[in-house]
Amino acid sequence: MSGRSYLLAARIPMSRTAFETWLDGPEARERLSARAADGTSLARHRDGILEVYLYDYYEAPDVTATELRLLTAAGRLADAESPIMYWGGDVSWELPLPGMDPITVMLVGPEGSRVTTAYRLDEVLTWLRPAEEAFLAAMEDV
Repeated sequence: MSGRSYLLAARIPMSRTAFETWLDGPEARERLSARAADGTSLARHRDGILEVYLYDYYEAPDVTATELRLLTAAGRLADAESPIMYWGGDVSWELPLPGMDPITVMLVGPEGSRVTTAYRLDEVLTWLRPAEEAFLAAMEDV
């Protein structure tokens, strides 16, 4: 699938200790550090929430799939269940507009993770908007 872009967005409530545990686990710190170097990502712990916004411009979908697995691992350390949105196609940096369906939405949390179709896109977008805003603000500085 060349010529496509992919985006993962998540806000996962967790303690700072849980965040550090996840970050020190397999691949997370290494992968996110590499992503930070290319300037197309946001990963931070802020106000008790892991915020992640990863944009792959014309990357292979397996790169994004690996990062999706990293986020499901973070969900195991979460304080509550929350959505991860996987969005792709001929897309820009922003989250999809209402009426444009994501590739998938996963719910992740201490009890596990699962793909779901039982979500309200407007609620998912509202929840993810702070991560998007922080990512877009950082992109202005690049």
